[in-house]
Amino acid sequence: MQSNPIIKNRIIPLSVAALLAGMSAYSLIACDSDKGTASSGAMVTLTSPKGGETFKVGDSLRVKWSVKDVADAPDAMDVELSPDGGKSWGYIHSGSISNTMLIWGNYAWAVKDSLLINGAKVGLIGKQALIRVKPYVNPQPATTATLSTAINITAPTP
Repeated sequence: MQSNPIIKNRIIPLSVAALLAGMSAYSLIACDSDKGTASSGAMVTLTSPKGGETFKVGDSLRVKWSVKDVADAPDAMDVELSPDGGKSWGYIHSGSISNTMLIWGNYAWAVKDSLLINGAKVGLIGKQALIRVKPYVNPQPATTATLSTAINITAPTP
């Protein structure tokens, strides 16, 4: 798990968002080693799809994830697809999925024939695609989950 460098066991000011959430203006950050690093306890696991499945355009693809240590769970997640082995990513859900939404951890995507990636429409039919979920803010390796085996996207049955 990658961690963020800080000065060991220092009291640091929290963000405005943390203040609005009712936390005190300062919190003690306990370090996990003598190296002076702090890490989040949250770990995201992508549980569906598994990889290797084939989905036709129009099918419902369930993207499911779980978070270990829910107390440290990200506030919102982005669900993305890469048709080129992870070189570029496009959102399959418009906007982040908040942990207060009913679709948190279980998002159904109607498979499309194309996806907007970096401002360009990219065809998905015949592609092997990776799926990932990552926090909307400050993604870390432990909080980003990516399929290791691609899914296949095919044309719809006429």
